[in-house]
Order: sequence, then C-alpha cells, then structure tokens
Amino acid sequence: MVKYSIVIPTYGRPTHLIECLESIEMQTILPQDVFIIDNNDQNEIQKLVKKTVESCSSGNVKFEYHKGLINSGAVARNYGASLVTTDLVAFLDDDVVLDKDYYEKILEVFSGDEHVVGVQGIDRALIESFKINVREKFLGWFWLSLENLLEYSSIIKRKNSNLRPSLAVTHPIPDVDFYIESEWISTCAGVFRANLFKTIEFPKQFVKYSWNEYVYFSYSIYKNQLGTMIYTSAPKYRNVPTDLGRLPLEELVYMAEVYDLYVFFELFNRDVRDRLIYIKSRLGRFSVYFIRVMFRKEYKFRVVLNLLKAFWLAFSNRKAIKKGDLQCYDKKFPLI
Repeated sequence: MVKYSIVIPTYGRPTHLIECLESIEMQTILPQDVFIIDNNDQNEIQKLVKKTVESCSSGNVKFEYHKGLINSGAVARNYGASLVTTDLVAFLDDDVVLDKDYYEKILEVFSGDEHVVGVQGIDRALIESFKINVREKFLGWFWLSLENLLEYSSIIKRKNSNLRPSLAVTHPIPDVDFYIESEWISTCAGVFRANLFKTIEFPKQFVKYSWNEYVYFSYSIYKNQLGTMIYTSAPKYRNVPTDLGRLPLEELVYMAEVYDLYVFFELFNRDVRDRLIYIKSRLGRFSVYFIRVMFRKEYKFRVVLNLLKAFWLAFSNRKAIKKGDLQCYDKKFPLI
C-alpha cells in the first residue's frame, strides 16, 4: 500500500482543528506523518494551537506543529509538501471531518492506476445542500440552471468535473455514485503525488486565505498533462461551516477579483471566447450579490459597492496582475 502524509494549514480554529485531527486518528489506514502549519502570528494563539496539536498526538499518530513562514495558505501548502517524505501528500483544511475510510478509499484509486496523480472525495455538505435546495425545493432545478448559466462560483452537471474560463469548477450530480476524470482537485481534502512539487507549486504571491490557489495548482497539472486526476463519490468528508479564521467579506471580495484575474491570465486568456466567459462570470457574481441584498437581505449594499470597487481595482491593475504582481491587493490589505 502506498504511504501518505497529511498537511494542514490552520488559522484561528483550534476547536475545529481538534475535530479534524480526531477524524485522522480514526482512519482505517493511518498516515505516516501529519504536519500542521500554523499561519497565525499571535503568540497566544500559536501556543494554544501547539498545545492542541500536542494533546491530540497519540501512539498511533504523531501530529507535528510547524510555524508558517507567512500568513498564506498557498505558501503553507508548499512548505508542508517540502516536509513530506512519502509518495503521497494529502492536503486537508482544518474545518474538515473525514469519514473513517476516507484515505483507504483514496489509496485504492492510486494503487489501481499508476497514472493517477490526484484524487478527491466528495463533501457530504454538498450532497445535503443539493438534496434540500434542488431536489426538494420548488423550481430547484430552474435556479440551479440559472446559477450554472451565470458561472459565478461553481457548476453542477451530470458526469462533468472540468474548469471553465470563468474559473467556476464543475461538480457532477453529487447525490449519485460517480468516478470520473477531473480537471481540478480541491485542497480541502485532496491527495496528490508528492513528486508533482518538483514541477509545480502553489502561487507564492497568494497571501492569507489564498483564494482559488487549488484551481491554479490542480488545473496546471491538467494543462501540463502531468497525469490523471480522479473525482469520486466513494470517499466522503464533511466541511464544517464556520466563520472563524475567515477574512472579512469586504477583503475577500477584493481578493477574489484580483486573484481570479491572475489565475485567468495564467490558465486561460486564449481568445475572445475565454474573455467573454470570464466577463460573464463577473456580471453573474455581481447579479447574485445584488439579488441577495434585495431579496434575502444577507448583505448590505456596501458589499455590492465594494464588489464594484474590487472589479475596478483588478481591471485598472490588469497589466501588473498579468505579470504576477499582486501588490494592488497587498497594499490595500497588508498582512500586518
């Protein structure tokens, strides 16, 4: 059986981290190493996280604490991957709880095909959301079709797992069994061959939450034909909803626009069609935010205004962003 190690970037979620680590201890096939990369620079929180990691370590699994190099999910994953000595590196978010046989089923995929370089299971929360909001809701399929058309976030279609120029990832219908080749793998609970890091890595200039760094990394694997990636419904996990450790909505809105434009330039931007699809997705994102303000009252109008400002920030700095210079975001929202 191929051996694997786990890398977990964490930021301000000690309680959720405990649940995550406990689900690792329950795995039917245990990892060789688990590296927790702490991106928080506050001494008291660092001490708390380190204590949490040490208290969760047992005779079966040793959890190893490491201070992050900077507050960056992308850099933390690169750093964690550099510590791995096994054939596989499993990236895991600190707010994820795994089914007991999650990695057993992931390893079966790798063992069955030497050309497979990345595998992910499915989020139980996605299955449940699809059932409630699509299958059991009046006009559910209509609203899903509208969301798919707008391409503002993700798309759900039968037996598809690709990446659009809008940067919307496509999921297959989540509440049916599937095993398909994919153009993307999430770092939420995805597993990769460690030797990929000899060729590619997560974008170093992404900071904090590192919006869509997994899209950049995994689609680069697909684009450069480095191997096959598999999305399968057999292994399951749960992404636990939490606001802890997340960016304020205003800051996230700006990050999404700047980072998305950089990823688009790197991965697509081949022709007018790509650009039109990308622009459509920006209009779709604005429409969704506006609808939420008007009808659901989830956001204030300030969020819509910030979205327009974020569009302009990205557009007015597009030449620098295309070159990988993301200082327009860093200056507006510095690390310290």
